[in-house]
Amino acid sequence: MAGPELGQLVPALNADGFLTRLVPAGEEIPGEQLFVLLGDVEDFTLSLELMLLPEISEPTVLQLFVALPFEATEHTSPDLARFLLALNNALALTGFGMDESNGWVFYRHLVVCADNQPLDSELLLNTVWMVDYQLDRFAPLIGDVAAGKADLAQGLASLEINLKSWQPNEGEEDLAV
Repeated sequence: MAGPELGQLVPALNADGFLTRLVPAGEEIPGEQLFVLLGDVEDFTLSLELMLLPEISEPTVLQLFVALPFEATEHTSPDLARFLLALNNALALTGFGMDESNGWVFYRHLVVCADNQPLDSELLLNTVWMVDYQLDRFAPLIGDVAAGKADLAQGLASLEINLKSWQPNEGEEDLAV
């Protein structure tokens, strides 16, 4: 039986309208990568990178990674770090983060996969959709805090409003099918 390979996800992603590009392993890249185009944030097209982490052999771990078009600065890093912590606490799939040493702001989610089994295309397609949704919904709030357009209190207030709009009103059922 075939083990986990990123190419197993391409048909399902393409069938759902995602544009993909499979890049083989090379000298500078230890494992193959699958890039999936997502939506735009601040005129920047987000690209989700999927990679089976080569440094972890058992169990197989799939990393989903998106570099965001924002920069954490010395001035905004404290508020941004606390904002990302509050945001991750509210999410179904966590993964927003930052690296103060180089200013990167990113989304990273890890999925443990069954060894010696094909990747679960349906599960991972749903995961990609959730990541895309969360990026679309929350990246603008992150960008405001990263750029200093909103301080921590303003960012948290915007997050609270955003999260409340996510929930059905009391007494109403969620109409999603």
